[in-house]
Amino acid sequence: EPQWKVKNLEVEQFRFNMATSMVQIKLNVVVEVYNPNLIGAATEKGSFTVFYGNHSIGSAHIPPLQVPSRGQLSIPAEVKVDSVPSALGTHMMYELRDNHMR
Repeated sequence: EPQWKVKNLEVEQFRFNMATSMVQIKLNVVVEVYNPNLIGAATEKGSFTVFYGNHSIGSAHIPPLQVPSRGQLSIPAEVKVDSVPSALGTHMMYELRDNHMR
């Protein structure tokens, strides 16, 4: 069974929209897929969702892929988060600050 995991997630931009009282975030994500099988695998296009705690904050799409047998691929994706309520965004901002924006 192919395995998927988030290899890296970085905050590229974090700002507060005064007009909407929403936080806007741009995340750079690298997702890694590993195929442990002896036969290569082809995936269809797909998507993944980014959660902060129990809150879905954004998603990104992944193109169709060819993963070699016993191979792995790293897939970069950009996630735009533009509808996080200000209270949740403030909590995220403090946590990011405390973790040096990681």
